[in-house]
Amino acid sequence: MIYRLLRMVRGSYGFVALGLFALLFLTALAFVFLLPVASVVVLLGSILLLVAVWLGGELLGWLERVLARPSLRRGICPTCRSEVVRTEVTLSDDPSLQPPIDPVPKAVLQCTGCPRMFLESGEEYHLDPDFRIQAAHA
Repeated sequence: MIYRLLRMVRGSYGFVALGLFALLFLTALAFVFLLPVASVVVLLGSILLLVAVWLGGELLGWLERVLARPSLRRGICPTCRSEVVRTEVTLSDDPSLQPPIDPVPKAVLQCTGCPRMFLESGEEYHLDPDFRIQAAHA
């Protein structure tokens, strides 16, 4: 329950931050004509706020990983409570596909109920849409 709530907050965090900075921009724009010194203060404050917003996003990601690990260790998906299966991953044999920029992990934990995949660290793994991997068959 807490994990799903945290996922929802983390999913909308970027849009909320964008809205906050758009509101600060409009405030600074209004102050340019009324009180120019205030617009400089809002600008400098928003630069410092950018660091705080980035740290907040990193904290949310860390908390999400920490909350996902116990469920994944038990073999349960933290989102839908279905079984999680460890899948070894190999690159596709198709030579026309370019290798991905990010390294492909050796194994992922794949949920049997929903299409989510997780790394051992608890991070949700998203496939590159331009690159396909295939599961290694024993």
